[in-house]
Amino acid sequence: ETYGYNKDTTSADVANTAKVFFSRKASVVDATEASIKKALNEGHPVIVPAYGKALNNPNFRNGGPEYHMLVIKGYNKDGSWITNDPGTRNGPDYVYGKQLLLDAIHDFDPRDMRTGRKVMIIVTP
Repeated sequence: ETYGYNKDTTSADVANTAKVFFSRKASVVDATEASIKKALNEGHPVIVPAYGKALNNPNFRNGGPEYHMLVIKGYNKDGSWITNDPGTRNGPDYVYGKQLLLDAIHDFDPRDMRTGRKVMIIVTP
């Protein structure tokens, strides 16, 4: 009802949902290794949109979804990302390689998911 459709949503739509329905501040900013780590170090959840097929998650069916969102909740010394990935039953604490996840980050672009802007959603109280 809110957006007039029910399939994929942009990062801006997700940020708006956090604001309207959950009374949270949410901003869409460029996603880089440094900006993701900064947000995590400040204790903020980070939601990233991704071209799902580029994630190479063996738990996905048919190579994964075209468009996917997941939460990055931390990182390891080797730079790999600790996530909560709702795409599979093995999603809690799923670890993605540093560059693999950075390369897969793309906002929704109905013409080609591989070309969407590299952004993230930072949620704050």
